[in-house]
Amino acid sequence: LGITAEEGEDLMLKTQTKVLSEEASVLFGSEKEPSPETIKAFREKCNSLGLDLQNDIGISKARLVDLFQYEIGPGINSGDITNDDGDLIDEIRDSLGLAEEEGEEVIESIISTRSRGLLAEAKSFVLRGMAADAVARLKELVQYAAFVDGDLGLAPEKSDAQKMYFSFAASDFEGLDEETVEKQKVLLKTALGIPDVE
Repeated sequence: LGITAEEGEDLMLKTQTKVLSEEASVLFGSEKEPSPETIKAFREKCNSLGLDLQNDIGISKARLVDLFQYEIGPGINSGDITNDDGDLIDEIRDSLGLAEEEGEEVIESIISTRSRGLLAEAKSFVLRGMAADAVARLKELVQYAAFVDGDLGLAPEKSDAQKMYFSFAASDFEGLDEETVEKQKVLLKTALGIPDVE
């Protein structure tokens, strides 16, 4: 071909960058949000080539924030990613080129939005006498509360909060040790704003 090895590497990198830019367009061009696995594979491809997602691939900061949310959101919602997974969260955030504050804002937004929804559902179920459904939502709420030491910024009416807490406290904690159960109760008390409930 009559090109040097350095020119060949440069040409190869430009080709790979172009292919990855097109792949990024496909990620965002779909009507449904990309799966965490798809984002991880794309992110790792770019990182393995030493490409910066914003400067080399041309993904805007807002889109990088979206990718972070799409990759970690489902794991937080399912409980697969917890507060104990700080290293994993940092690795994903760093890999996308986001600052620590940007990552924290995304996590806070996910937790806040989902927590408000769970609280509303739990309250509705308690008021309709559907304790089992309420408890299922409250157990999810406790997962989110664990990220922020219980401080979810929720402010339910005191009587509603007490009804929800008592439904939770009276529920079946089969398979959990006493320490974990107590920790969950304290997190829920804090989340509901009723630390004095016994």
